[in-house]
Amino acid sequence: MSRILDVNNYLFISPKKIGISVNESKDFSEIYKKEIHISEKTNQINFGLINAFLENNIFKIEKILNNFVKKINLIIECKSFLTVSLSIKKNNHNELITKENLIYYLNDAKDQCKKTIEKKKIIHMIIENYRIDNNNYSYFPEKLKCDTITLDIKLICLDETFLENLKKILKNYQISIDHIVNADYIFQMSEEKDVDYYRISKEVINGSNKNEILLIDKTQKNRGFFEKFFNFFD
Repeated sequence: MSRILDVNNYLFISPKKIGISVNESKDFSEIYKKEIHISEKTNQINFGLINAFLENNIFKIEKILNNFVKKINLIIECKSFLTVSLSIKKNNHNELITKENLIYYLNDAKDQCKKTIEKKKIIHMIIENYRIDNNNYSYFPEKLKCDTITLDIKLICLDETFLENLKKILKNYQISIDHIVNADYIFQMSEEKDVDYYRISKEVINGSNKNEILLIDKTQKNRGFFEKFFNFFD
């Protein structure tokens, strides 16, 4: 009997290219990879092409894996993303900055831009700067007392209608979405010209950016919006 492999599946979607990559979870060795380039000059995602691409590749992958593809990570480059930058300032009354403080501040920040991100799903939430009293930090300053704290936050959000269209296509193959990554964000994270979107996506999903909040879907049972946090809390 063939061994069932432990793998990560990635689907890259853009107006110019669609790709799928299946990699071993441990060492990221490539098991399957297929990409097509789209000659049509458009900024729109072609959902029909995505469906046809999956139809041509999912069965092949499942045959190689000797298992069904149940979950997939999406890497998306499209105009349906919205980036929101905001700052939130709080009094801390010369107390220690705690994880609990930050949870409260981040939830407050999300509530403040609720109307702006209506009908959009937060894909990435990044703290770009910590201003502690009059000092700036690019990282979370532990064991520090302050009177005021200001957080500069960036939200990268995806249109929910666009996301629902993708979910409908994946449902045809009994596949659910594991994680979503913004392709432009990956490009910014990489120092290389030829970006390996699949490998960097794995790193981002695993928390390579210490200032990114690793969000848990609020539909998961008994989970708060910010119950899972970034590595700098560990």
